[in-house]
Amino acid sequence: MKNLFTLVAIVSFCLGSAYAQDQPTTSQSKVVVSKEALKKVAPAEATPVQNAQVERKLDTAKRIDVTQKRQVVEMTDEYIDNQIAEIQKVIDKNVGNENFNLSGYQKRIAYLETRRPKK
Repeated sequence: MKNLFTLVAIVSFCLGSAYAQDQPTTSQSKVVVSKEALKKVAPAEATPVQNAQVERKLDTAKRIDVTQKRQVVEMTDEYIDNQIAEIQKVIDKNVGNENFNLSGYQKRIAYLETRRPKK
């Protein structure tokens, strides 16, 4: 009985989908509007919520100081040595840890070495 019911359901589904493919749901009619009629349509007004959002964004933009820049750190020998020492501490602390990304720290040390000032 279950097999019969399942078979009927599958056959009806297949026939329904085949019939639906023959009957397109899109309309075949074409709407024609002249350019002059479109030019006469007034643009939609912004809602008060949209106006409030725009005002908040403008206020925020006015408050941001564009002259504020990120501080530049000079790469001196002392700075590079301190950074390498900090990285080495992390490496020493994670000896034997399988999930530790040792190669990333080694690449950072190699990068710092390349940034040393030329003498």
